[in-house]
Amino acid sequence: MYRWIESMDDVQETTTTTMAAVADHDMISELPDDVLLPILAFLPEASDVARTFVLSRRWRYLWHNAINLRFTVGEEPRTYSEVDDADDARRLIDGASAVLARRAGGGPDVEDVEMSFVYSSKDNTYHEGPEEDGPYSIHSYLFWHYHAADITSEHVAAWLLFAARRVTRRFTLAVPTLPKQRRRAPEVDDDDGHQPEEGADLPVAAEEAVREEEEAAAASERVLLAELPCTARAQQLSLTLGKAILTVPSTGDFHALTDLLLSHARLYAGRGDDLRLGHLLSSPCCPRLRRAQLSYITGLATLRLAAAGTLEELRLRNILDLRTLDVDAPGLRVLAVKDCGGYAIKAATILAPRLEALGCGHMCPAEKLRFAGAASLRRIDDLEVWTHRLPHERLDSSAAMWFLRHCTSVRHLGVRLNLSMWPPENLHGDDMAGYVDMMADAPQLSNISNLTIKAQGWFSRHAIGATVAKLIAKCTAIECLSIKISTPHFECSDTSCICDHPKGWEDHKISLQHLRNAEVRGYHQQLDSHRRLVRLLLASAPILERMTVSLKQKLVLETDLEDYKDEYFDISSYGGRWAPYVWECSELGFIRPVVYEWLPGNYRGEGAGES
Repeated sequence: MYRWIESMDDVQETTTTTMAAVADHDMISELPDDVLLPILAFLPEASDVARTFVLSRRWRYLWHNAINLRFTVGEEPRTYSEVDDADDARRLIDGASAVLARRAGGGPDVEDVEMSFVYSSKDNTYHEGPEEDGPYSIHSYLFWHYHAADITSEHVAAWLLFAARRVTRRFTLAVPTLPKQRRRAPEVDDDDGHQPEEGADLPVAAEEAVREEEEAAAASERVLLAELPCTARAQQLSLTLGKAILTVPSTGDFHALTDLLLSHARLYAGRGDDLRLGHLLSSPCCPRLRRAQLSYITGLATLRLAAAGTLEELRLRNILDLRTLDVDAPGLRVLAVKDCGGYAIKAATILAPRLEALGCGHMCPAEKLRFAGAASLRRIDDLEVWTHRLPHERLDSSAAMWFLRHCTSVRHLGVRLNLSMWPPENLHGDDMAGYVDMMADAPQLSNISNLTIKAQGWFSRHAIGATVAKLIAKCTAIECLSIKISTPHFECSDTSCICDHPKGWEDHKISLQHLRNAEVRGYHQQLDSHRRLVRLLLASAPILERMTVSLKQKLVLETDLEDYKDEYFDISSYGGRWAPYVWECSELGFIRPVVYEWLPGNYRGEGAGES
């Protein structure tokens, strides 16, 4: 049965013959398209797919029928040069348009198309804000997208039409916004040849020149137009439209759609696009929708959504024009409403009997809120609470207090605590006496086991410690506590100020019998209320297992190793021991601690005592 091998020459000769035969016979290329096309789908970019044409004649035109197409500018600019980066992106835009035009004319449908002309780095964050905040209006990304002006309405229309007709699974389109450069006045000399001082009135001719420049820039600025694609086959749509003016059709069929992201678009509320958008996302048009996110959309004044029972997640972010929110979603489990309405939401109806997690900043006043879902709710995040107000001020935390009183099954609570008082130098005796402590309306929260507090007081410049302590005292069953402090590097030092009430608050222990883990971020050793707050927590938590304190960044930057002394962190240890936990190297090469850790004395084999 077996031939005896008399020498290694026989083995070598046989092996050489077999390898030559294999080399002449390309077995991979003989595989059918149904096998090869999914292999091409694993390649990261459409350009990589196209390069496979060099493999053999069989592969020369195979890439034309690829089932996945990806065109992306990458994580960040390649050279940070306007000319080079814009040229690279323009070639990508033209190439993507050509490939889609070819596929639109024939060939198999495409499962997955990704066209991202926005740099994908996590550092490339998007910001919106008024033009007065800087030399440019903050309606842009961190990285400059020099190619943004090269994307036209014709491009967007062709891409969205392809998505509606040829994509069967997932379509992603990300178009960058155009940053608006602040128009600067031309240099105008006065009669003495001097430049006018900053803030001085400009001559009439200069004002007219500025106005003409702004009008010319506005006329030449790119205006994108887009229409929401109606697709009965695509399962996932992700549309970031570069602030395009979006037309919403009155009817549509999205029967396969399960995931939708729509962002950076403008609607004309006056013509009913906001109402039509809510209708399209409701159960008759989207019977399988599971997750929906709407963000950075202007003109969306009214959102009425009668969702199918399949909808589990709804996220709304930076819908600044929102005035009326009406959500009926019997299967909804996660609802996030962040930075919507600009404190001007007039009415909200949320009918979600299975809701488990709610993230909401400011909501409408409690008397305009209709909420069904309190019994099932287990988590609340980013609940915005104002701490103080004068009688004539319109600050309203009534909806937040309603949630705290009625959602008694919540275990995880996250609060944005806004210290809402005028700066000390703007307050007089009558003003101080007139302040209403809005925290007094907060109920006891014995159901909370995990508490997160983001304490903000940049504008007020008041001490934050007493107010944070009052909120913690309401939560007597917490096991985990996280505090992030965002305040200036100085604070009110007036011991009679309302921000330090009640008097001697740091000496009144609060009941933290279950607290095991705590962290404080943004700690400033030079601020007295910060030190007193940490000492109060240590004194009130008998079974505390661990606490970390992260120093405020400004303090860290100003502290170098050769100047470092123990007084930069001088909190008593209360039966445990403080030690540096995280060290950092400065730009000058100095090593300094940025996070301290407290552990009970027995963790390190040491007895009780002060450090």
